Order: sequence, then C-alpha cells, then structure tokens
Amino acid sequence: MFVGGGYVPDPAHHDYRFEIPNYGNQQIIITDVSQPVYYISISCVSPNPVVQQIKVKAEVLPFAILAVNSSTGGNIGNVTVKISGALFSTNMTARIIKGTDTITASAVYYTNSTVVYATFNLRNAPLGLYNVVLTKPDSSVAALPNGFTVVVAVNGGLITGSGPNTAGGDGNEPGCDPGAASGLIHNW
Repeated sequence: MFVGGGYVPDPAHHDYRFEIPNYGNQQIIITDVSQPVYYISISCVSPNPVVQQIKVKAEVLPFAILAVNSSTGGNIGNVTVKISGALFSTNMTARIIKGTDTITASAVYYTNSTVVYATFNLRNAPLGLYNVVLTKPDSSVAALPNGFTVVVAVNGGLITGSGPNTAGGDGNEPGCDPGAASGLIHNW
C-alpha cells in the first residue's frame, strides 16, 4: 500500500508506504497533510493472488497513542520504546502509570508527528500493566491504557542470547529493545 500527494504512487515513487510487508490490516499515517488530494495504490506481489475483499478507511486522527513497540520491558534498567500515534510534538513528556506508580521517561526522542522514542528506567519497577501517557507542552494528554508491561528481566542487553541481563543502564542512556532478537541493544 502506497500513498502519493497529488499523484498515483507506485513502489518506486511515493510519499508514504506500508510498514510491514505481506501483512494484513496495513496502516499509513500521513505526518503532514499538505496536498488537497491523496491517492492510494494497493498491490500484491504474489503472481497468483487469492481474490479478497479490501476496505480502505481514511480518518483525521486526534492527538493519540496508537501503539507501543516493544510493549514489554524488564525491571533492571533502561528500556527505550517506540511510541506511534498522531499529532506528536517536540518537548512532550512520556510516562507509564500503574495505580499510584508513575515512571517518567528520562528522555523523549522526537522523530516526527507520528513517532517518538521514550527511555524509561525500569530498575526495581513494580511488575504489571501500565498505561502509557504523553503530555504536550500545552498540557493536552494522550493515553494508551495497558499499553506497556513491566516484567522480570531475562536476557536483555546480551547479544549472545543467553545469561542474565548485564547491561541494564541508568539515567538517559538508551536501554535494550526487548523486542529485538536476543535482547539486542539499540542506540536510537
């Protein structure tokens, strides 16, 4: 699926594209609506595709969190997560909240109006489900209920894929991405 502002897009020429190849329920978020008309092109790479019904839905999104990736982190140090949504801005704060427990991100890395990365220090954090909350400088708030889970740490920070996590990290340093193979450390 490809989107072009003012022209019919194709795999070589487009303004926006799908995120995950060969996956149903694709989603494209346009970060900056600057054209009066957008065209969507949907194609299949299979030489003998199965006929299927496709629905396309377009909507204007409010300030919102749509997804957190990775949505799980170990409780021994920093974890940096990708937060996707709409109408993000610079200088936002990020928190995860469970009951009376609140963990504020030590750093929020703004990518564009649909993606930020937040680093949370989870050392000794209570286990369980947390709401993910972003707050803009104008005090507007977006939340994703039960969008993140703190778990007992296993194997984060080691590229070898075995043993205890020895690279938890503290402060502003990016943490490991628990969604990566073997807890590979990412420096966003």
